[in-house]
Amino acid sequence: MMKLTHVAMGAFLAAYFGLDPIMVISGSIFPDIDTIFKHRKLLHNIFILAAAFWYNYAFGIGVLSHYLLDMLTVMGVALFWPLSNKHYRILRLKTGGIIDYLLAAVLALANGYYLFFM
Repeated sequence: MMKLTHVAMGAFLAAYFGLDPIMVISGSIFPDIDTIFKHRKLLHNIFILAAAFWYNYAFGIGVLSHYLLDMLTVMGVALFWPLSNKHYRILRLKTGGIIDYLLAAVLALANGYYLFFM
């Protein structure tokens, strides 16, 4: 998924669950630091997820949301890397495709709703 979608989901989860938005949004974009190295492997696995929750619950929620969104894409996520290179996916959506943009728009609208009416 696009960074925009990850940020919108992080903001939505922070608002909905009353979590620290800086931590959740930071967690929601943190795993993409690995684009420089082994993308969707180095920072997209259960070991990093466990460390994220150990560091801070809200940060861990952000990382978890990132993984779940990336599991909706064609590439999926290597959840058990370095033990396995198998990529797990829920759907096969295209990153940057129409569904990605629609999801980001729906989340932005939901964030606006929470900002102004809650």
